[in-house]
Amino acid sequence: MEMNYHGHRIQAVSREKPDSNRWVVEINVLYPEVDVEKNQRFEGPLDGFASKAEAESWGIEIGKKWIDDGKPDLHKS
Repeated sequence: MEMNYHGHRIQAVSREKPDSNRWVVEINVLYPEVDVEKNQRFEGPLDGFASKAEAESWGIEIGKKWIDDGKPDLHKS
């Protein structure tokens, strides 16, 4: 699943966890910043989701929230 949001491209790609019938999601937010395109990567919760659609919808919402929160640095403790 992919969408544009406030000049950012949010991608949510899910995959089924082996032997679990659960889905995990990887989120990428791509955005321009001073002559380069940056990428922020997230992963979904370890316990996953019941469906591919649920995982990807959650991923899109997490990407939007990160953007709305001002793109905070996730490496700060």
